Amino acid sequence: MITACKHTEYKYDDLTIHAEVTTWNGLKFYGKATCSPEDKYNKSFGERLARARAIDKMINYNCRELDRIDNIIHEN
Repeated sequence: MITACKHTEYKYDDLTIHAEVTTWNGLKFYGKATCSPEDKYNKSFGERLARARAIDKMINYNCRELDRIDNIIHEN
């Protein structure tokens, strides 16, 4: 199970921002935000959105792990 985010790295590709969130136990989760051509590019907003999407994946991973552990406990 994951305790917390240790570090976030960003990569930029035209109108897309990629976030790589690393946890204290070394797991990595990825998120991206792409600016629509109709919108005005905002780097700060894109970074927050990409990071939030990566953290959402981290939370989903934690939920699956908790379900797995719960199933093991209740099998006995």
